[in-house]
Amino acid sequence: MRRLLNKYKLGFAALLVLGMGAGLFYFVANLNRAESEQEPESSIPTAIVYDTTLEDNLGLYKEEDQFKVYEVYLTVYTGLDSKSGESFDLTRLNQIEGTTFDPELKVNVFVTDPDTGEVVAGEEGESLNATIELRGQSARNFDQKSYKINLSKQTRLFQGQQKLNLNKHISDDTRVTQKFAFDAMIGLPHFTSVRTNFMHVQIKDGTDPAAAYVDYGLFTHVENVDDEYLKVRSLNENATFLKPVDFAFTVAEAEQVHSNLDAELILRDINQPGDDKLLEMITAINEPGTAFDDIFDYYFDRENYLTWIALNILLNNYDTMSRNFLLYSPSNVDKWYFLPWDYDVSMISPSEWETSEYAKWFGLQRYWGVSLHRKFFQTPENVVALSEKIDSLYQAMMQDGIEEKAQNYREIYEKYVVASQADRTYLEEVKREESSAILERISQMPATLSYNYATYYERLEAPMPFYLDSISEEADGIAMNWEDAVDLQNDVLSYEVSIFTNPDDPAASSIWSQTTTSNQVLAENVGLADGIYYWQAVAVDNNGNRQFSFDRCKLEPGYRKLVRFGMKKFSVQNGVIKEADDSETPLP
Repeated sequence: MRRLLNKYKLGFAALLVLGMGAGLFYFVANLNRAESEQEPESSIPTAIVYDTTLEDNLGLYKEEDQFKVYEVYLTVYTGLDSKSGESFDLTRLNQIEGTTFDPELKVNVFVTDPDTGEVVAGEEGESLNATIELRGQSARNFDQKSYKINLSKQTRLFQGQQKLNLNKHISDDTRVTQKFAFDAMIGLPHFTSVRTNFMHVQIKDGTDPAAAYVDYGLFTHVENVDDEYLKVRSLNENATFLKPVDFAFTVAEAEQVHSNLDAELILRDINQPGDDKLLEMITAINEPGTAFDDIFDYYFDRENYLTWIALNILLNNYDTMSRNFLLYSPSNVDKWYFLPWDYDVSMISPSEWETSEYAKWFGLQRYWGVSLHRKFFQTPENVVALSEKIDSLYQAMMQDGIEEKAQNYREIYEKYVVASQADRTYLEEVKREESSAILERISQMPATLSYNYATYYERLEAPMPFYLDSISEEADGIAMNWEDAVDLQNDVLSYEVSIFTNPDDPAASSIWSQTTTSNQVLAENVGLADGIYYWQAVAVDNNGNRQFSFDRCKLEPGYRKLVRFGMKKFSVQNGVIKEADDSETPLP
C-alpha cells in the first residue's frame, strides 16, 4: 500500500514548484419513482447497464465574467410574517434573530451590469416586482443578514433565474472563497457546479420618502438548487434530491427520512409519505459480509464521488463530513450522485488551520467517521484512485491562473469590502482582523492550495481517527475502551492512554497514563477524588505518526474555548464515576 501511494508522491515536488509559480434536514424534488425493470435478487444487485453519466451544461457559464460585480438596488416596503401575522419593515427585518419570525416583505429591485449600466434584471422605479426574506438559520443571528429575493415572473429575471440568493458569508472573512470554489468546478467531468455572481447591494427603506440608498457591501449570489437547477442542465427532474444535515449514511437515518418527511422542506408536492430508494441504498452499503465495491459501483458513480471528495480535500472544505452536500438520484436509475454545496469555510490559510482544533483531522481523516467513506477507502486501490484524482485536480487548478484569480479577488475585496462602511466596520469589530491581513490571505490562495495538497499526503501516513467508548469503575480498577484505529499502511499501532485534569495540558496534568497495543486498558490503583476529569487514547504508529479520536466534549465555564476535541470528560461524585452526557456529541 505504501509503495502504491508513494509513486504518486514522486511527482509532488514538480507539482509544488509548478503550483507556487501559478438533526436531518433535506430537500426532495420528487419522490415519484418509476419501477425498475429488474430488481436485485440478492444483497449484491445484478449489474444493469445504464447511461448514468452526470454532465453539467457549460453553456450556463461560458458568457459570464467571473469577476464582474453586479449592482443591485433594493427598495424595501412592508410585509407580513407568515407565523404571527405581524407587520415588518426593513428596520425590523434586520433586527430578527433566530427563526421565530419569517416575514416576506415587498420590494422593488433592479440589477445593473457594471460595464454597460444596463438593467439586466427587474426594473427601476417603484413597482413591486419582488419579495425579500432572510436566508439561513444561524446566519440570522448576525448583524449582517443574508437575503432571498423572489422576482416576479412578470419582471426581467436574472440570467433566467427567478431567485436571487444574496449571501453575506459571515464565516468567511475574505468573502470570496465560495465564488472561487464553484468557479473551480466548472467543466469537471462527472460533476456539476453552481452559478455564482458577485453583487454589490444597496438598500433603501421604501416606507421613508426621504430615505436614500445605503451601502450593504459585497454579497455573493448563489444559484438556487431546485428542480429548475436540474431542468436547465437537462437532468432528470423526476428525481430524489436531498440536502442532508448530520447524515452519516446509517440505516437509522435512512429510516427517519423514509417515515418522517418534513413537508415544509419539500420543494414540490409528493403523493406518498416516504420513498424506499434511499433506504434501499443505505441498507445495502451497511449490510455486512458483502462485496462492498460491487455495492458501491451499483449505487454510486465512482468518478463523481472521487471528484467530490478530492475537491473538498484540496479546498479544505472541512464542514462537509456529514453535511453541506447534495444527493441526486434520477428516477430511472438506482445511482446516487454527489453535488456540491456551501464552500464558504474552505481555503483556510495554513496558519489559521494549524491553530484550530480541527487540524487534528485533515484530508481523508475528516471523512473516516462516515460509514460510506470508511468502507470505500479501506480498499487500498480506492485510496490510490483518490490520490490520482487529487493529483490531476491540483495540477489543473494550479495551471488555471490561480495567481491571477487571487489578484482579481483581492481587488474586488479592496473595492467593495474595504471601501464599504458596513462590511469594514463589521469585520473590524466582530472578526477583529485587519483588512491588510485578509488581503494577504487572498493573495496566498495559491500557497494555501499547495499546502492542502501536501498535507493530504502527509496526514495519509497517520492512523485514521476512531471513537472512544466508555470509562467505568471495576472491582480492580478503572476500565477504558475504544475502537481499533485503522492504519492504511498496515503499520503496527499502539495507544497512549491517560487520565488528566487540565484539557489544555493533558501531559502536565496527567494522573495516570499507559501505553498499550490493545483497544482496552485497566487503570489499577488509581484513586480519584470527587471532581471533573478527562481521558483520551491517542493512536501512534511505529513511525511516530499520531492520531486523536473523533470525540469532543464541552468544558465548564472559565476556559477560553469551551469545546475540546480528542478526549472525553467524566466526573467522580461520591467516589462513583459518571460519564458526561455532552462527551457523546459526534464531530460535525
